[in-house]
Amino acid sequence: MKRILDYTITNEYKNYTIREFLTEKGYPKGLRAHLFRTENVLFRNGDTGHSSDRLKVSDKLKIILEESMPESYPAPENIPLSILYEDEDILVINKPAHMPVHPSMTHYEHTLSNAVFYYLGSKNEAGPFRCINRLDKDTTGITILAKTVSVAVS
Repeated sequence: MKRILDYTITNEYKNYTIREFLTEKGYPKGLRAHLFRTENVLFRNGDTGHSSDRLKVSDKLKIILEESMPESYPAPENIPLSILYEDEDILVINKPAHMPVHPSMTHYEHTLSNAVFYYLGSKNEAGPFRCINRLDKDTTGITILAKTVSVAVS
């Protein structure tokens, strides 16, 4: 899945470095490192952006986030989901009791992640499984999933 995030720098962020701006916006350290070492994913006014670049009012930052499914993820399973809400960034599910959220040594199959991989894969939206909150296996309730890494940033 590919997301493009565009920012126009306001007076509040003038003289910040790009690194400081991304930190302030909530980008995790690992994602910032990825953006600075990967070509063609971070642009300032149309040119490659660098971590120490100083920002000016009206500068344009463009960040391209693209993810693919790691090979080691559990197999998708066609398990019905009770979807309460969905948009391009999040998926809210009513997790049934007796269903683990993540695979484990004793429950590699029939987990919420297996069901979500099947559901998102059928929509060509496959990506890493990001459960924002976790419920115990025997607990039923609302579980929120981030469909993209961009949910973590503002």
